[in-house]
Order: sequence, then C-alpha cells, then structure tokens
Amino acid sequence: METYLTYPFKTMRITQSYTGTTSHLPHTTGSPKDYPLDEGGKDGGRDPFYSRCKMKVRKIYGVGNRGTNTLWIESTEKVTMPNGKTDYVTIMLIHPNDSDLKRLKVGQTFKKGDIVCYEGVDGATGNH
Repeated sequence: METYLTYPFKTMRITQSYTGTTSHLPHTTGSPKDYPLDEGGKDGGRDPFYSRCKMKVRKIYGVGNRGTNTLWIESTEKVTMPNGKTDYVTIMLIHPNDSDLKRLKVGQTFKKGDIVCYEGVDGATGNH
C-alpha cells in the first residue's frame, strides 16, 4: 500500500515562505539549500503537528536554552511526495517549546495521525 506525504497541520496558513526576506532568504541561497516555511496554524495558537506517515525522532536540539529548539523526524518507510517522487523524508521542526521536546526521545516512533508536537515560540516572536 502506497503512503502519501500530506500536509502535517489541519489548517495551512503560511506566514513566511522559503523566499521570505525576514529570516529565510539565506537558506535558499546557501549550500546545501533548504526550503523553510513558517506555518502559523489556524489562528497563531499552538496547533498540533501530525505525523503523516510512520516516523521516528532522529535528533532533538536546544532544550534549556542551548539554542533554538529543533526536532528532526524521519519516515521509517518510503513515502510518495507531492512531486511524485518516492523516498524517505526528513522533516526539521523549529520553535517547539521545551515542554513538548522534553516528552520526546530519540528513537521514539509515531504512526500516521499521531501528534508529534505543537507549534511553539522558542526563538521566535510568536507561535508557528
């Protein structure tokens, strides 16, 4: 059965794209390039980030003011992405609050539909 990678929030409200001039432009001109998006959720509150396939926590960084909180999760199976390619995918989530990251462990797994964490404000001016 083919697994499709779908959007991880119930509401899509992009508040800055990967070409944004506020903080994202350096990422699209660096090497390697990446394509960050700021997701504001339904209302700027703390919407949940849902696992869209079977995923595993690969790395947790920043808890306790060591830097901006960051969570790396990766699929444990190949998924079909919106561009039609099928491969493993890694997603980096930035700004979750300490309270969310403290309940996660490297190696922890999620099935499709599980809540991984919530939008946060660590290192940012508002939840996203």
